[in-house]
Amino acid sequence: DASADWVDGMLVARSMRLDAVLQALQPASTATLVCHPAVAARQVSGTYPLDDVPRVLHALGTLLQLEVRTLTRWWGGQELAIGPVGAL
Repeated sequence: DASADWVDGMLVARSMRLDAVLQALQPASTATLVCHPAVAARQVSGTYPLDDVPRVLHALGTLLQLEVRTLTRWWGGQELAIGPVGAL
């Protein structure tokens, strides 16, 4: 059963889809989090700190062998995307 809990500033994910993990992390991030559709259904479990979302995405990228890319928009907004290597 997939679920997410927040405990002492941590996201605890149990068999969650990657896109759902990003959705759960979004309130803790100043950047817009984007999950490539090709990897959205990948299953994720673990405990992740909410105080450094970019570090969490880079850790997930390493763990799942995915690419993480940061894009700064001309108006100053940031987008943090995760997806297949070469697809972002």
